[in-house]
Amino acid sequence: MELFDIAILCGGKATRLYPITKEIPKSMININGKPFIDHQLRLLEKSGFKHVVLCLGNLG
Repeated sequence: MELFDIAILCGGKATRLYPITKEIPKSMININGKPFIDHQLRLLEKSGFKHVVLCLGNLG
């Protein structure tokens, strides 16, 4: 079993961001030209994290 450093929860329905999240998950919302999850992953990489697990659910 491989261990991981970080788990990111990406599976909620994001009802507070409706109607933006009607067709896309909140982790894929465009922020400055890139999906939100991309910003998170790049920041984690710069901080030295190598293993990340994305916990998907609704629209995942």
